[in-house]
Amino acid sequence: MIATTLHTLRLTLRKPIIDDLKALCDFYASPRESYLGGPKSEPDVAEKLLGIIGQWTTFGTGRFILQDRNSQRPIGHAGLILLSKTRVPEIAWCLWSEKDEGKGYIKEAMLEIIDFTKSNFAWPHANMLIEPTNQRSVNLARSLKATLIPEPNLDDIHSLTKYELYRLPLNEGDR
Repeated sequence: MIATTLHTLRLTLRKPIIDDLKALCDFYASPRESYLGGPKSEPDVAEKLLGIIGQWTTFGTGRFILQDRNSQRPIGHAGLILLSKTRVPEIAWCLWSEKDEGKGYIKEAMLEIIDFTKSNFAWPHANMLIEPTNQRSVNLARSLKATLIPEPNLDDIHSLTKYELYRLPLNEGDR
């Protein structure tokens, strides 16, 4: 059985629950959400959260809620976005508050998620869709050994309107 909870030194990565709605609504109402097309209303956020929960039900994996291990405060989400059993997955991440930036939380979570993905799935790679002006995310993708795909095959991705495609190898070499 695939794990629904992972742990790092400072974080618990867990399957999302409906009780995450308030913290997620706060994020989707904030300026931080601008990279993801926001802001969003509470009903829209509830629909998004239920979709994330539904992905876990359908595929047995998905995006994890990142929780500070000491305070139990949810600080973001990260993990796999699966749209079908046959498409290459996307790996995505997001911190919900500016106060948590610059502490290495996302890299810590992503290293755990990449190890989890390599151990449980046979995908040769995963996609990362990144807004080009989001320099922190571009830097993180590069530090994880993802490479920019200048002319992507649009069959591999669900949207590329304002994003660039980075490809993360999953089955070859060390990070």
